[in-house]
Amino acid sequence: MVASLRLPDGSEYMVVQKCNWSLEPYTVGFYMRSPDGPWGWCYIDHQATRWRNVVMTHDP
Repeated sequence: MVASLRLPDGSEYMVVQKCNWSLEPYTVGFYMRSPDGPWGWCYIDHQATRWRNVVMTHDP
């Protein structure tokens, strides 16, 4: 996990990066869920370089 955010209402968000040395360098995905709900996933990249200093913010 390279970044995460939990809001006061309990919803959660994460940017996750996995190493894929056999395929491409890194795969990046975005995960989200409402309070106590199931996790959802969204594709970001499958040929990414290593992400550093990732920051998530909430803009109401």
